Amino acid sequence: MISFTNIGLEETSITIKDVLGYLRLEEGERLTEEALTFIGKAAIAHLDYWLWKYCDTQDVECFAVFVKTKNEKRGSILSMGNTNELDADVWLLEFHEKYGKSF
Repeated sequence: MISFTNIGLEETSITIKDVLGYLRLEEGERLTEEALTFIGKAAIAHLDYWLWKYCDTQDVECFAVFVKTKNEKRGSILSMGNTNELDADVWLLEFHEKYGKSF
């Protein structure tokens, strides 16, 4: 199990407007800043993750995740995915297992 801290985005190069802009490309303009719930920051292995929860255009719960990598060629990654009814920590661990090694 991982734990989330309530550390904001001041440690990153991304803003809430960047996250919202990315999600609006996929979800449309109806998504507002108020629709995003910041879960927190978590560190797994050598990676830092910032996680938000929101509902997509079909009212399905989803997570948006920002990953700050140590790989200069990769930089940072912003991704999203259906929660699949998983808790945030379980979803993030699965995300890390699936993609984290490539970061």
